[in-house]
Amino acid sequence: MEYDRSPRFAVVMLALIPVLAASCDAEPSVAESVEATSTPEFPALGVVTANLYNNPVLPGDHPDMNIFREGSDYYLTGSSFNMTPNVEILHSKDLVHWERVSRVVDPAWSGLASSQAGGGTWGGFIVKFGGFYWVYFAVNFNQFFSRATSLTGPWSTPVAVAGRTGYDDSVFVDDDGKIYMLMKSGHCTDPGFNAIQQIGANGQLTGSLIDLSFVNNGDGGCPQWAEGPSMTKRNGFYYYFVSTNTGCGQREVVWRSRTLSSTASDWVNLGNALHAPNPFSGSQHSTAPIQIADGTWWALYHSYECTGGWSGLGRQGLLSQVTWQNDVPVIAPAPLTAPAPALASGRIPLLLPVNDDFTSSQLQPAWTFYGPTPAARYSLTDRPGWLRVKPAAGQTTYVVQKAALHSTAMVASMAFTPQVDGDAAGVRLGNANNSNQVSVARVWSGGDQIRFASGSTSTLVASPAASTVWLKLVVTGHRATGWFSTDRLTWRQVGAAADISALDGFNTVNNGWVGNQAGVFATNRSADFDLFSYRDGFTEIPASEPNQWSGTSVVSSSLLGPVLGSLENGDWAMYGGVDLASGGVRSKAIELTASAAGEGGTVDIWLDPLATTHIASCPIVGTGGWENWRLSSCNLTAAGTGTHEVFLTISGGSGELLRLASLRFVPGT
Repeated sequence: MEYDRSPRFAVVMLALIPVLAASCDAEPSVAESVEATSTPEFPALGVVTANLYNNPVLPGDHPDMNIFREGSDYYLTGSSFNMTPNVEILHSKDLVHWERVSRVVDPAWSGLASSQAGGGTWGGFIVKFGGFYWVYFAVNFNQFFSRATSLTGPWSTPVAVAGRTGYDDSVFVDDDGKIYMLMKSGHCTDPGFNAIQQIGANGQLTGSLIDLSFVNNGDGGCPQWAEGPSMTKRNGFYYYFVSTNTGCGQREVVWRSRTLSSTASDWVNLGNALHAPNPFSGSQHSTAPIQIADGTWWALYHSYECTGGWSGLGRQGLLSQVTWQNDVPVIAPAPLTAPAPALASGRIPLLLPVNDDFTSSQLQPAWTFYGPTPAARYSLTDRPGWLRVKPAAGQTTYVVQKAALHSTAMVASMAFTPQVDGDAAGVRLGNANNSNQVSVARVWSGGDQIRFASGSTSTLVASPAASTVWLKLVVTGHRATGWFSTDRLTWRQVGAAADISALDGFNTVNNGWVGNQAGVFATNRSADFDLFSYRDGFTEIPASEPNQWSGTSVVSSSLLGPVLGSLENGDWAMYGGVDLASGGVRSKAIELTASAAGEGGTVDIWLDPLATTHIASCPIVGTGGWENWRLSSCNLTAAGTGTHEVFLTISGGSGELLRLASLRFVPGT
């Protein structure tokens, strides 16, 4: 039977796979070894992927976005809250694929005096004038700006904007070139304040205030909660978009006027522009709709994943086309698969947490800290090629990224020797409030130990004598396991699997605002990290968890739970950010757990944006039934190296050819 139309929202219980041994990296007991065949002709996948996309285009926590366009380049900013450095800037060529280019606010800036969850910077927008890029953001419900001659920085020290300016603001540039700040402060009970005012040459507000506070009563009372204002202009109309209270079940409302006026009768409430169904039923807080060269209009917006227990990932970034019906904008609900904007991709991969070997002298912009963090608490130069995390005595320093997947395996190589009670360092998944966090770490607890901890529960085993150990935290289907190794090849599990549904389903609304973060930490004593991998390719990846796909769906197996099914000729699935080689270990083969009720088909493996490199062909022969699962091992044409997007394409006869439960790259030295 069909399980779910969206692989992105499936839960996979790979522990049920009968061919797996006690270690998740153990050799399978049943396998077919297949030599890679000659490279097939690529089946126009580049064209397909360029013309289709799946939401979320920004998996993980990307709230309160605003968009800025310069030529053929698009940039996004949004809320950072207490994750520092603040005000992340993303870049795209096609509105689907994004990359980090900068962070604006230094983590040691004195204006970030509070490390409280939910503190820090709210919202953000970019505007260009006077030879500078100006980035505005809110701290303590008032606007600040920094400026630079390049969007990569360096950025000036933040300057406060005088007056009542609010939070989650945005910018509008009118036809005559005048630049306006769209402001929001308070709620309708205290009372709500919405306004528009021109930005002057010095970055401060100037001219008369256009008061739109009446929009807070647009539904006849407080429920409007008109936050996150954005505006666009079309056919002589100004369209003013505002959001209701953030969270699942909320919506986007739009007002329209021929003039920028404080007179309520000049504005017409057009009602809901966006009210999406599950799983993204919290869709709202849209960017101003933007028109591209082919005449179509597009908007990005955020939503919690409101079903399946995944709200802990935060408000994820979604993209939809905007249509106009009698001059009324309609933002189509987030599609699972839809035609993409007609824009060149720029060969940018899907934005996911980075795998990092710390060879740079500066942290990549994906990494963040909780609250103001001085440079003295970490270093990439104390020991070149390593990240040294240096907490103060009795404290913990976290170096983390936005978690973005339902299923992942985080791996780190760490040099750390605990000596006294309280010393700890390792890999961790958690949130800004440290609620229900899960970790695997080396600690001192009556001796040198490896600890797997989830919430208040922990398991300890004796640590190996080696000064450098490998740690792995595997998270799949609201369950987590902890592992350690001395060579990255043979792993030992620490204790039993832990239920982390409370962490995955954590409600960030008014509770820190920040989604789950993944990364490394050290407590009380410095620790050195040689490598961090967010999506280890040597650990089983559930096939039902692709990041982009076409023509396939998730079906239910009575043995394995959700699996990738309906795989027909020409279908494909992509898994982003897969680490195929690190720490002196490379991929030599790929294993696929598959079934085929008929004759089967072929799975070809390709790498990288728009899939340009072919590395294996894996024939999947008939297994005699959909519940007869077999593990096939296919040699790679060349040793797998680095981090890649992994594409699986299907070819063969007609109808459903095969089903996939998992993929895993086989390590070799």
